[in-house]
Amino acid sequence: MNTSAMKALILIAAAASTLTAAAQSSGPSSTGFSEGNWNTGTFEQATTGRVVLFPNPASNEVSIAFPGFTGTAVVSILGSDGRLMRRDQVNQTAGQRLIAGVSDLPDGIYLVNVEQEGDRVTERLIVAH
Repeated sequence: MNTSAMKALILIAAAASTLTAAAQSSGPSSTGFSEGNWNTGTFEQATTGRVVLFPNPASNEVSIAFPGFTGTAVVSILGSDGRLMRRDQVNQTAGQRLIAGVSDLPDGIYLVNVEQEGDRVTERLIVAH
């Protein structure tokens, strides 16, 4: 593993720890999503990818961050069979994270799509209780 990849993993682990504590205090909304600013603390929006999911695997909720996006985006969580499980619009992705409640989803593999003006990024999410 190269140095850049190792640094990215360390930053992601630090962010997961910091944001899990913050997520527990705010919790998801009735739609299964809530928004929050995550550009303070140990892990600022770094160049770790266009979309970052953590923790992954998730059991109660997952934070979705958008280092590669600015502006409005639509976030969808799809089941392995293509069913839409969650959908929300984020009005400003820069410096933001979306917290998705997944405690009501069965164990399995899900796809998280982030779409913005014809551009789409898809990441795999594992839910394990």
